[in-house]
Amino acid sequence: FDGEYLRGARTGFGVFGFSNGDKYQGHWEDNKQEGQGVYTWATGDTYSGGWKKGIKAGHGSFSYANGSYFFGDFHNDLKEGWGFYLGQNGYAELCEYSLNEIVKCLNSDIHEGFPVLETVFKSYSANERKTIQSKLKKLEFYGKNVDGIWGRESFLSLVKYSSLYFKNISLNESRFVKKLLSSLIEI
Repeated sequence: FDGEYLRGARTGFGVFGFSNGDKYQGHWEDNKQEGQGVYTWATGDTYSGGWKKGIKAGHGSFSYANGSYFFGDFHNDLKEGWGFYLGQNGYAELCEYSLNEIVKCLNSDIHEGFPVLETVFKSYSANERKTIQSKLKKLEFYGKNVDGIWGRESFLSLVKYSSLYFKNISLNESRFVKKLLSSLIEI
């Protein structure tokens, strides 16, 4: 362990290397992961997000060694609420979880599952929509031609941006969606 101690316990920021090759870098409290941190398995898989008393809690993301991602919320180490999975070759699904179990999923028509995001996106001028896509492209989230048109690629790139930069995927809440999209226009 390389980090801070308080009364003999890992407390504060530190890096811990496990004997199996795993590593945790982040905040500690009383020898347990607490707050924000990154756990990397020897396999190359990585979890980055919230921790509470040594277990995943709050918003987090998994980056898998095979190139796929998961963004979502955790409660007591379990997936809880909406989670977004982006697999290899552009496969994507957005699922609602309860106690780590899938309740329902949106797949091929995933971009139609969030009408508030779609409505607010379409309310912007064509130039503003192109600006949003262009900024997402510069961030390497958007991979298509910048055309200002709503669709699956616009949706997927906004989910990634929202998850990584806002740690939130509440894409059916008008206030949040407006904040999200305006942040891209202002960048």
